Amino acid sequence: MMIYRDGHFQEGASAKGAYICWLLSHSSAALLSDWIKFVGVPDPMPQDELHATVMYSPSKGLDEEHHGDYRLAMPYSDTSTGEFRKTSILGKPSEDGSLVVELMGARPLHQRHEYYRDYEGLNHSFEEFRPHVTLSDNAKACSPELLKRLFASPCQLPLCFDRERIAHAE
Repeated sequence: MMIYRDGHFQEGASAKGAYICWLLSHSSAALLSDWIKFVGVPDPMPQDELHATVMYSPSKGLDEEHHGDYRLAMPYSDTSTGEFRKTSILGKPSEDGSLVVELMGARPLHQRHEYYRDYEGLNHSFEEFRPHVTLSDNAKACSPELLKRLFASPCQLPLCFDRERIAHAE
């Protein structure tokens, strides 16, 4: 059974919450992974885990029959819509667990988030939903020079999402 725990997907026992994300296509994940390594982001997310969170609901989950990976009816590419892209830090850069992320406008991710909130009754664990792809879960290890470069020049690679994953969450 797939569980989202401590920022990574892993096999484990059942948990009561739900974690829903859109996974990058294999080619987009490979390109982004290479870019993350090229610019020198420390502790990069594994290539097969690069995704955008749709919903993180630790207190309420979905029925087991909904869990798994599903192809999106129409793959979504954020570059086709001209939506913004911005590198940012979620959390305090000096603290453990802070994230280096690529924020996106991504209206379809907002709509999917609203679906799970309004029709499935899930509650997001954060005040505001901010679509993003996590580049690293260790912003603390980034030098000020690296962060300055990333903030000035966010990733411009096309990001194509082609699958939705529904997993348990703790």
